[in-house]
Amino acid sequence: MTIISKEFQKKTKNGSRKITRYRYAVTYKDVYGKSKRYYSKWYDRKSDCVKAEAEYRNKPTPNKSHIKFIDVAEAFLKAKKETISYDTYHKYDRFIHDEFTQFLNMNIEDITPILLKEYFDNLEGAATTKNNRYSCMKGIFEFAYTYYGIAKNPMKRITCFKVQNRVKKEDMNIYTPKEFSALYDAINPKYVDIKALLWTLYWTGMRKNEAMSLTWDDIDGNIIHIHRQWINGAWHELKTSQSKRDVVIDSKTLELILSLKEKQMENKHYKDDWFVFGGAFQIPTATLTRVKNKACKIAGLRQIRIHDLRHSHVSYLISKNVNIYTISRRVGHSSITMTMDIYGHLMPSSQDEIINAIEKEN
Repeated sequence: MTIISKEFQKKTKNGSRKITRYRYAVTYKDVYGKSKRYYSKWYDRKSDCVKAEAEYRNKPTPNKSHIKFIDVAEAFLKAKKETISYDTYHKYDRFIHDEFTQFLNMNIEDITPILLKEYFDNLEGAATTKNNRYSCMKGIFEFAYTYYGIAKNPMKRITCFKVQNRVKKEDMNIYTPKEFSALYDAINPKYVDIKALLWTLYWTGMRKNEAMSLTWDDIDGNIIHIHRQWINGAWHELKTSQSKRDVVIDSKTLELILSLKEKQMENKHYKDDWFVFGGAFQIPTATLTRVKNKACKIAGLRQIRIHDLRHSHVSYLISKNVNIYTISRRVGHSSITMTMDIYGHLMPSSQDEIINAIEKEN
């Protein structure tokens, strides 16, 4: 705070005279984080101004803390390291240092609900992507409220984003078996591992990293044991308990996989803990995507995502009237409800089944 003095002309019966008056100035931040300056009224005596300044300084205020957001965020991250997954930890670390940059050097209690609302309103991407940032920010302020004693938690006024579980039909790019065969045939033969990987993804419905994490220890005849995943140089648990499963494969897929093993065993350093697709090292995701994109172009097919091969597998099974419960177990969904939410629009109309049943009786 600053004491300001100024001379004034005061009128008297005999004319006027100069007097000195005093006021104090306070710098603060508004709800948008912009610096503002407040000036008190003028006081005739400096002692009165100093007293008023002291009273203002000691007045309880929620913005009294001088703790920086970055300090609280890093303490939160450190505290959570042993209780959250490897993926979540590094995701939060990226959010804090690369995406929450506008808050890093602010005092934690200067961050208001309206600032947070503006930040989240301007986020782009799907609701799930936004909610990842929301969960991180919410956790930081709950940590600050519990351990740093901040007066209020501004995240209590911010709501998470509504997630639409159902994947819209137009968001799925499904390949028929004929289209997939065209894609497969268009891949350069030198990419034998990638060809086998894409084939396996299409005919098993596995998630990309589930397949890329397979080692030869996970292959048991025509059964694939899915129980872990390789991320950033280390093994990690699967996302849900239902993701841990056995997937039965057809004879053609098994033949392709075993041909990869024969090739790898020619290497004198071969071990059973090598990756099925890639050998000693995983296939780089960028290489996989590049080869797939080029093959789509060569075959004259519309571009699809790797994940669309999973959608294509489910679509194929539905078209063959495979029980939805069996499909849900095969692809590792957390519940049959999730499978219906995502793929329900691909199912034949139940109304048609009802009418067909009645027609048969009549």
